[in-house]
Amino acid sequence: MAEQTTQSWWQTLPGIMTAAAGCISAITALIIALHQAGLFKAEDKAAEPSPAAVLAAEPPAAGVHKGGADIAQPAGQPGPATGQDTSAEHGNAPSGRLGAPDDKALLAELEQANVGNSVGKGAMLSWLGDDDRTYRRISLASARLLDGKRLKGTATDLDVIKYHYLEAVGLSGDGQLPVDAQVDDARLRQAIITAFNDKNGTSARRLEAIVEVR
Repeated sequence: MAEQTTQSWWQTLPGIMTAAAGCISAITALIIALHQAGLFKAEDKAAEPSPAAVLAAEPPAAGVHKGGADIAQPAGQPGPATGQDTSAEHGNAPSGRLGAPDDKALLAELEQANVGNSVGKGAMLSWLGDDDRTYRRISLASARLLDGKRLKGTATDLDVIKYHYLEAVGLSGDGQLPVDAQVDDARLRQAIITAFNDKNGTSARRLEAIVEVR
């Protein structure tokens, strides 16, 4: 009878290690394949901020002037008293040049439209910053009416335009607009014409007759 030989456990250890190494390699390859397929990215996606969270984290849009007095609102929104377009009052100017101008930019825009003043830039900047915002509202509305145009002749004074406008709406020419009053385009247009006639000694009746394209 043939003699049987028995191998001790340590003689089979290399085979066991080889088999274990093969299993580990196979498992590693499977994990890599599943990761590349996106199976393990669910947690990463969940950690990304939502679009709403991103918007909430963004800073508020510009448009606040002097302690919040000039908080912008959508252009064309009806005013509280008359239902008129309040875009001029709140700084939502009609052209890309104006945007939401600060006082110096607003004066520069009016100068381009040949609208000056008789009190000097320093005084006018001070008046534009008054709490009642009378000059600012009239200035913005005037710039809107003259958008892309320029008054002919000698520069028309903004303070005279303001005077005639207040007179036209039944107020003292040296007074102020009520805080919630909207600028009436038709009366402001006539105030610009009257101020132009005063300055240039003319008798124009229509705005189109006293303006030219810039």
